[in-house]
Amino acid sequence: MANNNQASYLSVVYDKFSNVRKEDGTILVAEYVDAYEAIIVFFDYFGRLFSFITADVKSKIEILRKHLKGNAGQNYKHLQSMLEYEVSKGMTTVKGSPPSGSRTLLRLHRALDFIRLFFERLSESQESDKVSSIASDSYNETLANFHPWLVRKGTYLAMYALPNRAALLAKMNDQSKMAESDVIQLLKDISTIIRPIYNETQDLYCKNNLLLLP
Repeated sequence: MANNNQASYLSVVYDKFSNVRKEDGTILVAEYVDAYEAIIVFFDYFGRLFSFITADVKSKIEILRKHLKGNAGQNYKHLQSMLEYEVSKGMTTVKGSPPSGSRTLLRLHRALDFIRLFFERLSESQESDKVSSIASDSYNETLANFHPWLVRKGTYLAMYALPNRAALLAKMNDQSKMAESDVIQLLKDISTIIRPIYNETQDLYCKNNLLLLP
């Protein structure tokens, strides 16, 4: 159970993502959404600093919740079954309301790659490294590939407001007894556990020819 401090929120993120992928590689959609909500709670602790990543994600989570609770909810338990169901119904070829689960989760999937890389790079960073540079470099290699110029420009501007490394890690460790080294290790552990989730999701979208959904 999380306490009201940032390190606890970070621990919850790790615990939630531990439940997303089964041993056989199956990706559980409800657990995926739960894990993403834990990330939002973590980022929201910083106020508006990470709004460039959380603003769009929150609406996507709600869309997936609606699909999970809908009449066809049984088809949304696993990522593979969701993709197969929506492809068979032609839902991936049209823009409906709400948007298809396949299209919605694809947006979260792309953002997850940024989060994974940002956490990984932050855990490997040195004291002199700038968080804004870590974030922008991670963004350039991931989400920026899917954003139009205006969105990229706004995101870069938002990243300049990120605090320095020491201040960010201190905030993550706010009111907790964790050592900074433990926080850094937790960031690394989260990026490690996300990687196979990302890879399995990427493979499923590729096999179903859905990686470029508009």
